[in-house]
Amino acid sequence: MALSIKPNFSQSLNNLGVVYTVQGKMDAAASMIEKAIIANPTYAEAYNNLGVLYRDAGNISLAIEAYEQCLKIDPDSRNAGQVLPVLL
Repeated sequence: MALSIKPNFSQSLNNLGVVYTVQGKMDAAASMIEKAIIANPTYAEAYNNLGVLYRDAGNISLAIEAYEQCLKIDPDSRNAGQVLPVLL
């Protein structure tokens, strides 16, 4: 509903990406989360979710980039702050 009213609404795009992640639709998940970031480049949670997606897919270098960007925007991001040191 929210996407039909406001197609660039970053929270809805991010949430849809999370749903696709849970469903195992990784390409669709990445696409939605990346659209959320384009709609709102300062949306830290989207970068965190992109990091989770990349980490789970085994793309550690992209996961690190996403987590680092998340922490630049929100230094208090709990997940990114805990996961990033493990990946480095």
